[in-house]
Amino acid sequence: MTSTTSAAAPDPVDRTLSRLSWVALAVIVAVTFSAGSVSLWLAGGVDPFMFVMLVFPAVGGLVAARRPRNTIGWILLLIGGVLAVGALLDVYSLVSVTTGADLPWADVAASLAQHLWIPGIGLIGTFLLLLFPDGHPPSPRWRPVAWGAATGLTLSYVGLTVSPGLLDIAPGVRVPNPLAVGLPPVEPLLAGLIALVPLSIAACTAGLVVRFRRAQGQERLQLQWLTTAAALTGSVYVTLVVANLPYMFSDNAVPRWMEAVGEVSVFAFVLIPVAIGVAILRHDLYDIDVVINRTLVYGLLTAALTSTYVVMVTALQRVLEPLTGRSDLAVAGSTLAVAGLFQPVRVRVQALIDGVFYRRRYDARRTVRAFAARVRDDVDLDVVTDDLVAVVRDVIQPVAATLWLRGGTERAGRDPGSAHETTSPA
Repeated sequence: MTSTTSAAAPDPVDRTLSRLSWVALAVIVAVTFSAGSVSLWLAGGVDPFMFVMLVFPAVGGLVAARRPRNTIGWILLLIGGVLAVGALLDVYSLVSVTTGADLPWADVAASLAQHLWIPGIGLIGTFLLLLFPDGHPPSPRWRPVAWGAATGLTLSYVGLTVSPGLLDIAPGVRVPNPLAVGLPPVEPLLAGLIALVPLSIAACTAGLVVRFRRAQGQERLQLQWLTTAAALTGSVYVTLVVANLPYMFSDNAVPRWMEAVGEVSVFAFVLIPVAIGVAILRHDLYDIDVVINRTLVYGLLTAALTSTYVVMVTALQRVLEPLTGRSDLAVAGSTLAVAGLFQPVRVRVQALIDGVFYRRRYDARRTVRAFAARVRDDVDLDVVTDDLVAVVRDVIQPVAATLWLRGGTERAGRDPGSAHETTSPA
């Protein structure tokens, strides 16, 4: 007597890793919310960035539970873990100062937490890009880039942590860095280490580009999700920087609405982990081309209109200041002008994006429009059917095309040398 099993038993290692990912996520969430609650109680406020970044470990826990052998999920958990540790160390030093508890090593905790954002944020720009989507570099030749990124992030954090300076433990409370190493030769070395971080990010971005150019099918779709989210997040912050340029080089205060936009823009970071989760777990259910098209159009449109607005405000303020003083006339006029430019600029940007990145679709749409314009004036059935077959051949590019008309009349167009035929009923 023999027995068979309908499905293979789950791998015990995968099962253990899956449970470990949920435990890690629970600890990260508990530490982050505890630190945020204490900070709100003692300081009267909490950094929203702390809770925004919880999306990274949340997606990481889900990915690691479903794909425990994929490194991406564990990197997302590590990002959340590093930032949670930083929040815990900050709260520890805050409690020591505000309650008078004089906790041991409180200044050391503040020093260790001061620059933990470097590995936390640096992992997003390095290892997530280099190892996405399967958790491995594009090829073994890219492993030195991974080692260089790890070295740059680690040494930059250590170097800044031991640099002389003052630490902000609480509002209005600053203390010298207890871990400072006052060696003059360290300063030029530190500058070189910090420069290694953007170089590593650039190298990992190049690895993502190389992987994208070689990718086919499913992997290419996954990469499209990540690149779209990263480009949209980057465009948000570039737009904010451009919009703030007039206020950086003048005595004018930044408007409150612009400060509010800057605070809300931190939520753009959510796009990256969400895109990673969709790409790895649910990538086959969504058409990313529409998202990419709209992102390119509205990202370029926003950058163009923002730049126009900034230039117009700056120019009009200089021209009108002798006549109107420091009035809001320049701002109002620039706002109305940009609002009027929105629709015509959007149409031109859409045509530009379609022509550059979606050329085949752009040419097909133009061909169909031209056919629709011609067929309105043609009354000869033979001319219309020949034209229709030609349009189908140009737009869809089948091996062969045949048009069958009701009543038994047939007009056919075949590619020379083709032995196959595709028939479509009229």
